[in-house]
Parts: sequence; structure tokens; C-alpha cells
Amino acid sequence: YILIPDGPGEGIQINTQPRPKQPIVSHQSNLVIASMNVENYFNGNPISLENRAVGFPTSRGARTYFQFVMQTQKLVTALSTIDADVIALMELENDGYGKYSAIADLTRALNQTMPADKQYRYIVPKLKQLGVDEISVGILYRNKKLVPNGQAQVLNYSKQFRHQTRPSLLQRFEVGGSSFYLAVNHFKSKGRPCNSEPEASNSPQGNCNAVRTMAAQALSNFISKKVEHTVPVLIVGDLNAYSQEDPLLVLEKEGFKNLNSVPEINLREAPIFSYSFQGYLGSLDHALANGAMLPLIRSIDSWSINSVEDVLLKYDSDYAKPDAYRSSDHDPLVIGIELNE
Repeated sequence: YILIPDGPGEGIQINTQPRPKQPIVSHQSNLVIASMNVENYFNGNPISLENRAVGFPTSRGARTYFQFVMQTQKLVTALSTIDADVIALMELENDGYGKYSAIADLTRALNQTMPADKQYRYIVPKLKQLGVDEISVGILYRNKKLVPNGQAQVLNYSKQFRHQTRPSLLQRFEVGGSSFYLAVNHFKSKGRPCNSEPEASNSPQGNCNAVRTMAAQALSNFISKKVEHTVPVLIVGDLNAYSQEDPLLVLEKEGFKNLNSVPEINLREAPIFSYSFQGYLGSLDHALANGAMLPLIRSIDSWSINSVEDVLLKYDSDYAKPDAYRSSDHDPLVIGIELNE
């Protein structure tokens, strides 16, 4: 039930907080990394940059080209306000990396709002697309600020789980004399049962917990094989698990610290959350640092522009505006890092 007050009324008091205008980032930071689920960013099937309004409705995301334009405007407003040097993205249309792809579209739109020294490029793995799912992860970066070192590494999960878990991206970046790895992930959601665990609907951790836990262990093993333990690593993404659930506990056991649990870097001094489910707030989106990265973290913020906003403000509503609010269903995470440049 929802109580909708008719007016001020006797005995009714409504306490609200102002919308956060921008994320909080430590002034000590010289590198900012953001992570955001963009809620099914599908750009149709344009045959040219001039002929865009084809291919709608898509299998996910905007039903019309005009909705897609509003979706793009809202995401661009959010991402340009964050002003990160690296942006990890989830729920991009998995349609490759050509100039008509979804990741290319979003990058172009974002660059139109940026000066020359803040333009973004996107990481292109040695694959036509990532895995077999309709959606994938991606990475944008400012090439004037940092450069990729080597080809992106792709974690493709075993055949048993390939149709249930999306591939992860691991990319090394160089900033001056420093380097670090960024691992971008989108674990299986709780929404529907997985074939491998039909009994999981009775679990308090929701559907597919075993698949997410497997993915967390595989991710840790993959990183340990590819990266020396002395090199900083930051894991980010929509892990579709809360902080005390098995996937996060696996990563913590393997030496990755969940930044949501480090109070001294939470400058907002309020509980961190990124998602609302049936009126409850919690974090499905996480950032975790290995032992070499943790001392470099100066701040983390979950910018509450989506989880607490009404779905009526979404891009497919008549009430939608080209602002950052309800640009997705997940709040973006923003991490401030101080590197020795």
C-alpha cells in the first residue's frame, strides 16, 4: 500500500532531503573511476549516423527512437556530471565495437559535452562481442589522462555457466609512472532461476546464488593468474549480491576489500546503497580493492540519483526530463584514487 497525503493535513509531517547535485570525491584524488549499470542501453540498428530511427523497438531498452534519445540525454547528463577519468559500464547492448554499436553511440554523445582534453575512448577487446548474452560490460577512458597497457583480458566462464554468466573485462592502465588493473563485471541476477540450481528460489540469497558465487571465485582465480599481487587491482560492477552474501564473502576471503565497508573513505557519512527492491535499499553494485590498491583509495560515493527516484521519471515516461535523475535503475559508484603520477 502507498499512502498519498491529500495536503499538509493535521498531524502529517513529510521530511525530505535535497537531491545530491553531484557525487562526493576526495580532493586528494587525482584519478576518478565510475561504475554504472545503464539499464539496457540498446541503440537499435542504425545503418548510418544520419539514419538513426531504425531497429526500434529493440529486444530490451527503449521502444522508440525518441525514447532512446531521452535515455541517452539522461545518461550523458549523469556521466558528464560525474566527470570520471574511467567509466565502467554494465548492460550495454552486446552488438560489438563498430561505429554503429551501442558503446560507440554513448561515447560519441558523451564526447559532445566534453572539451578536447576530456574526450573518451572505449576499450575494444580482440573479440567481435563479449559472450552470448544480449548485454555486456564496457570501459570508457580518457586517453589524455591514462593509456591502456596491452589488450583487454576477457574472462569467459566455463561452458556449464556460459549462458548464465556474462564475461568480465580486465584492463591494465598506465598513469604517468603508475599502473593498475580494472576488472569490470556483471554477475547473474536474482530475477529468474538458473538451470544449474532449480532449488535456489528457496534460498534467502535469491536465484542463482551458486552461479554468482562461482563467478566470484573464477574472477579471483583469473586475476591471480594475470596480475602480480603487488600491482593495484580494482574490481567494480553490478554483482547482483549484497555485501554479506556468498559472492562478496568469497572475494573478501581472496583478499579484496569491499570499499562499502571502509567508513573513512565514505565522505557522505551515510549508509551506502545503490538499488531499491520492493521499497528496501541495499547495494548490489560494489567496488573492491586488493591489498596494493586499498592504500590508494581516497573516497567512494554511491550517487543517489536513481534508486530513490520514481520510475515515472524514466526516459519512457511523459514526465521524463533530460537530467540525471532516474537515468537508470542503479546508482553509479564513484571512486577517488590518489596515484603517484
